[in-house]
Amino acid sequence: MKVCKFGGSSLADAAQVNKVIDIVLADPARRIVVVSAPGKRHSGDTKVTDLLIALAETALKGDNTDREFGEVAERYASMADALKLGDGIVKLIEDDLRGRLAQAKSLAPEEFMDLMKAAGEDNNSKLLAAAFEARGRKARYASPKDTGMVLKGSFGDATLDAESYARLSRAFSN
Repeated sequence: MKVCKFGGSSLADAAQVNKVIDIVLADPARRIVVVSAPGKRHSGDTKVTDLLIALAETALKGDNTDREFGEVAERYASMADALKLGDGIVKLIEDDLRGRLAQAKSLAPEEFMDLMKAAGEDNNSKLLAAAFEARGRKARYASPKDTGMVLKGSFGDATLDAESYARLSRAFSN
């Protein structure tokens, strides 16, 4: 079994997502795909992680987040539209973002910022799984929590707990 990791520029738009799928499908041993948040589509663009940071900062100030939320949601929506994934995946991503935003006042600022930054990779994983399915390939999204990943350390500087590796292995052994 091979694990593939793709960075943000490799997943910046629908055309790049299709290239990633082609790469993965070219080798049947490639069974696990780890993704970054969508990166820049061109030199003047903003990567999704930076959009999420701006969204989190606005939420932490208690200001209206509609503009920043819209920018993040639109990036995923444009990819989903170009990949012909339907509105379901967009609603799933928007609901996830709203759920994270609702925690702005209940979490410490560092914890909230990490939660928001993680939305980029997490939601791109959901989108990629849907894109594989749309191409007729069996795929499933696996959240870090569902796979047994546990972090240790402080927010903004956490690392994977050593026992997580065994749990990850078990989660993907079937």
